[in-house]
Amino acid sequence: MLAGLVALLAVAALLVWGGVRYRDDIAGAWPQSATVYAALGIPVNAHGLTFTGVNYRRDTQAGQLVLTVEGNLVNIGARELAVPAVEVKLTDGRHRQVDRWTFTPTTNRLKPGEQIAFTTHRTNPPAEARHLEMTLAEAAD
Repeated sequence: MLAGLVALLAVAALLVWGGVRYRDDIAGAWPQSATVYAALGIPVNAHGLTFTGVNYRRDTQAGQLVLTVEGNLVNIGARELAVPAVEVKLTDGRHRQVDRWTFTPTTNRLKPGEQIAFTTHRTNPPAEARHLEMTLAEAAD
């Protein structure tokens, strides 16, 4: 009886460990699970792609204000992934969207651990823009 209980607890612990350890793969295969992970406060990346080193600056070119956004898109997954379009949103001080645009990175596929640098520009962004958010415009395969 005790051995059976210990075995059951070991299997349950292994399932929990696997569910946390492989959460990104699970959420990629079963997107609805991302809501469960979020409810438990466990971060999950169902796409397998993430942004790193994102910086932005405002310059004046030919008399117009230009917002330049640069960074890297990194494949943190275990398989080669398609690179989707990227959406940039600008919000005001109350986090209300004031502008948005999409751009397509120069590479359409990334191998595991590979990254691609990107740069995008927006001429005359709204003056009330205070925050920048980047998301994947569509899911990668």
